Amino acid sequence: MADFTVAGGVATIHNEELFATWETRRDYYEALTAAEDPVAAAHKRLLMDFEIALSAVVRAGRIHEDIDEVLERFIGDVYIQHDPNVGDGREALAASFREVPAPDSPPIPVNFVVEGDLVSMLLQRRLPDPRIPGATYDMFMPVLFRVRDGKFVEHWDSREKM
Repeated sequence: MADFTVAGGVATIHNEELFATWETRRDYYEALTAAEDPVAAAHKRLLMDFEIALSAVVRAGRIHEDIDEVLERFIGDVYIQHDPNVGDGREALAASFREVPAPDSPPIPVNFVVEGDLVSMLLQRRLPDPRIPGATYDMFMPVLFRVRDGKFVEHWDSREKM
């Protein structure tokens, strides 16, 4: 069996190791960002590249040192943030990355949907099950971005105010 399958645009992970290696798996990248429409494909690749870059700084333990460079590459000069815990603008986003503890392992993108200048992504994290010792469960997180001129200019997610 393959490490993953993509059906109906959603990846299903069959090999637990993919959670640790997805960023370097070109086959996964290509399968998840495929689209007949070149604009849709470009939006998917932009968001996948952003997640790969974020994952790299998290895994390297270099959020404080490298987040500004990552955000400069992917976030527009004007950036509207709809997460109630983060202010508008690249600087506020960088500050939020520095304040929030990094996850042990970054989530894996498992789906992208593009509609015009909007691109949504569904992320999956495998977490320890608090009810069953030694077991895990899958948590899914939706996010939505608006793209202009090859950068993200607006963002929505499902976070509650802290």
